[in-house]
Amino acid sequence: MADITVRSPFMNLRRMLDEWQDDDWRFGRLFPTLAAAAFPDDVLAVDVAEADGKYTVKASVPGFKREEISVEVGDGTLTISAKRSEEKEEKGERFVRRERYAGSSMRRVALPGVTRDSVVDATLKNGVIEVSVAVPPTTQAKQIEIKEA
Repeated sequence: MADITVRSPFMNLRRMLDEWQDDDWRFGRLFPTLAAAAFPDDVLAVDVAEADGKYTVKASVPGFKREEISVEVGDGTLTISAKRSEEKEEKGERFVRRERYAGSSMRRVALPGVTRDSVVDATLKNGVIEVSVAVPPTTQAKQIEIKEA
């Protein structure tokens, strides 16, 4: 007598989900150290745009003060870094509590043709720094006329 198999329309979906859960070939499982290095926590999130003859780079720097942020340009690279350290000490009759914190974040963005002499403006508002860099004339796109042969 033949076995009868009841088929569900969701059988293939369930099988695929089970295979995905048991998948040992995912990058993070095989190489956890490399996966952590590929997506480090201390890299600033940025948005980069080019419009109106300038590059605009916006970076999230929540909790950092203006004095703790550094912006540098040169050799086709914009570097935004933020560094902070705090030390607190509280004394009571029977205790001394010391807390130390140090943290830093950085991001380098390639901006073709940008040099140390480029015109740069930076503003900080609500934890977001916006850096505008003038696009050098040599890197702006040039329309080429097509001739008929």
